[in-house]
Amino acid sequence: GDQAPLIELLSLAKAHNAWLMIDDAHGFGVQGKSGLGSCEPLIAADNLPDILVITFGKAVASSGACVLGSSEFIDYMLQFNRDYTYST
Repeated sequence: GDQAPLIELLSLAKAHNAWLMIDDAHGFGVQGKSGLGSCEPLIAADNLPDILVITFGKAVASSGACVLGSSEFIDYMLQFNRDYTYST
């Protein structure tokens, strides 16, 4: 499969004062030298996406998912998306 040009997309998002959200359900645990997923080049450059979504049902052989972001974003999600907090 193809991979999006994440470094360029992050640069574009920053230039327009926008967030970059990456859903890495199929990359986490599989792509990258360490298995950190599609974002491994961003992590290596110390440049993280604003929101990263990973799932545990594929490479980790479990269930559930994780949404990673700033503490302000996570606080917002916990307050306004309670229905989805413990759903899979």
